[in-house]
Amino acid sequence: MILKLARRYTDKDLIIGRDSCNKPYFKNHKALHFNISHTSTVWTIAFSKSQVGIDIEKMKIRNFQKITERIGTDVEISNYLKCKDKTKDFYILWTLKEAISKCIGQGFKYGFNKIHTEKWNGKTYSSKKFILSVASKNKNETFRILASPTSSVFRRIS
Repeated sequence: MILKLARRYTDKDLIIGRDSCNKPYFKNHKALHFNISHTSTVWTIAFSKSQVGIDIEKMKIRNFQKITERIGTDVEISNYLKCKDKTKDFYILWTLKEAISKCIGQGFKYGFNKIHTEKWNGKTYSSKKFILSVASKNKNETFRILASPTSSVFRRIS
């Protein structure tokens, strides 16, 4: 599926490899990067000209304060404590941090509390049940994001 979708951006016959941290990449196309994520019945993929990470989560209502205190920077924790929609704000923070950690190829191994989201080119989108974030270190990078089922309508929120 990844190779089929990537054909929209290149004519090359692509080969997928994995780096030392197990992050997938195109072995024979250094100028096209991708990352994938899935949750519940929805999956998504991002393509970019530079390293990219993406995460999607289905929102569930529960108390996220302890998790936020563990993964957030001081500023992020302060903002979370002041916010009105704690569930949505938690998932915005979580998906952005996970997208960043996937962008650098570390995933959960990298301490989320070390990630300062404001230093990254991060975009967040929401639908009725899902939050999706995509990130790149390159502040001017644009992304191509595909989600399935295509009936999942996302709107940009940050």
